[in-house]
Amino acid sequence: AEVKELQVKNRTLQRQISVGGGDDRPARVDVQRPAKYNETRDSQVIDNFLFQVEYYLDLQGVMGDDLQVKTMAMLLEDDV
Repeated sequence: AEVKELQVKNRTLQRQISVGGGDDRPARVDVQRPAKYNETRDSQVIDNFLFQVEYYLDLQGVMGDDLQVKTMAMLLEDDV
């Protein structure tokens, strides 16, 4: 009887996984990329930009300083 129950549970789990019901994958969040930073020297603009970039990197799951710096560099306009 126990083997039969395990077989039923196994089939149920396999069906859930095959239709995307597995919870082992993190949900992908569609995050809007922050606006590019130009040469504005206003401290409030700079603080807002840095906050938006940190939030973006966190939600996108960007790990590691090297990758974060490269991503940040893409968000700078011209010769900032």
